[in-house]
Amino acid sequence: MSEMIVIKIGTSSLTSPESGNLALATIATLVEVISDLARQGHRVILVSSGAVGVGCTRLGLAQRPTTTAIKQAVAAVGQGRLMRIYDDFLRRWTSRSRRFC
Repeated sequence: MSEMIVIKIGTSSLTSPESGNLALATIATLVEVISDLARQGHRVILVSSGAVGVGCTRLGLAQRPTTTAIKQAVAAVGQGRLMRIYDDFLRRWTSRSRRFC
């Protein structure tokens, strides 16, 4: 029976503190670890923060928004970018292992 492993990664781990840009090397390493776990037969769930932080960077905002409506709008911008990055990295790794889900 396979174990289910839940990995939660936060904004501070996904972004560079100096620039606020995505830390692509960190994401690549994370995807590699997830892929290895999946190849070992584990079911892996990734819970990721970062949409607001990525959205702020994409929109050139100097500080995080404070109102809920603006946070949601900024998160919508960031979520698309974040999902694209995960998708690109995961597609590369999943083509190497068909057992990945």
